[in-house]
Amino acid sequence: METDNYDGRIWAANRSTGGFSPSTLEESLVVVTIEFDLAVVKTANADMVNAGDMINYTLVVSNAGPQDAIGVMLVDTLLDLVTFSDASEGCAEDAGMVTCDIGDLAMDEVVTLTIIVTADVDGIAENVAVFSSEFVDDPAMTNNTSTVDTEILPAFYYLLPIVQKH
Repeated sequence: METDNYDGRIWAANRSTGGFSPSTLEESLVVVTIEFDLAVVKTANADMVNAGDMINYTLVVSNAGPQDAIGVMLVDTLLDLVTFSDASEGCAEDAGMVTCDIGDLAMDEVVTLTIIVTADVDGIAENVAVFSSEFVDDPAMTNNTSTVDTEILPAFYYLLPIVQKH
């Protein structure tokens, strides 16, 4: 935890004369910087799916400390190749952005979230999740983002011969 100290004086104004009174009040302000190490590890249920299949993303969110994280939000960006289907409680989707309000995350606490999408169009669906917090003093920012690529293949159709009896 980092702290910064600020000392100052407060002079009181005299309403009747408009001047300053000779008395002062000395105060100290201590600003505390909260430090925490958030991390997210994201996985998908498959590396490759067909168009029309569901992709289940699992996001394991943790705080390695040394202090509790406050006001943690996770934002997961979906590409146009997929359509949002469902997510864990506390998560909401708007225009391809899934925002999960995790709230406060205690030191050594782990939370698991799920985001489910439907694969629509063939291509590589790159899915990125990143943290934000009211207080950001994270010594290891590189583990605050996690990306998973899933290859979407064209839909597979079965063609069955039509057999007629004469």
